[in-house]
Amino acid sequence: MKEMMFEGSAPQQVSLKSTLISVVPFQISEYKPGLIPGQFDIPACTGTKPVVKVIGESIYYVYIDHDRGSLKVIDPSYKLAQSIVNDYNQAQLAARPGCHPGFFWKLGEFTADQVERLFPDELEAIKVIQMDWFLELIKLADDDWEKTRQHNSISDIQRFALKAVDPGNSKMRPWVLVNPMHEHKELTTMLCKACGSDVPIDVAVCKYCRCILDHKKYAQLQFTPADQIDLDKIVRQ
Repeated sequence: MKEMMFEGSAPQQVSLKSTLISVVPFQISEYKPGLIPGQFDIPACTGTKPVVKVIGESIYYVYIDHDRGSLKVIDPSYKLAQSIVNDYNQAQLAARPGCHPGFFWKLGEFTADQVERLFPDELEAIKVIQMDWFLELIKLADDDWEKTRQHNSISDIQRFALKAVDPGNSKMRPWVLVNPMHEHKELTTMLCKACGSDVPIDVAVCKYCRCILDHKKYAQLQFTPADQIDLDKIVRQ
């Protein structure tokens, strides 16, 4: 049977399988209660090539009555794929149309190489959509950190987003956790002993609570007294 590509409306000829396609840099897990099979796990996309998962139809049972028992119902792959993608994308923080994880599907069975060859425009478009989503997640993380100064207010997905957009953390965002197993020379931040915030490792004063962190360095610095600061000049500059 010839496979037809499906987008949006039910096809007249339906492939028995569909392909989930992900460029999301962390694992996707979707559970559909009542369906057999109902658990769908897609590995993280850690390189430039998309990750694909081919799925078939699932079944579920509808109870009729005591005499007739339950009716077996088949859920075709294209309906299942559409549900998995839509439910996952819509459930994510800050997601909206045109701004969501890089997760979509196609009717038919495809390898990662085939996806790159057959759907290059859609693949590039979904990467742009995901990047917009990452930027929104980072903005929310910045705002939440300013409000709470609590690491548990930032989700792991937001940290994944920052790693994808700015792997070197060039703006020294304090809510980025540093792996304590790294060598000391690789560390770029430290915890302020007074307020517990992450601050650059070479600063003399915490920018949040103003605690002096390096007294020797602080003693070598010179500061203009507040009454000698020309605010008008600063504004003009």
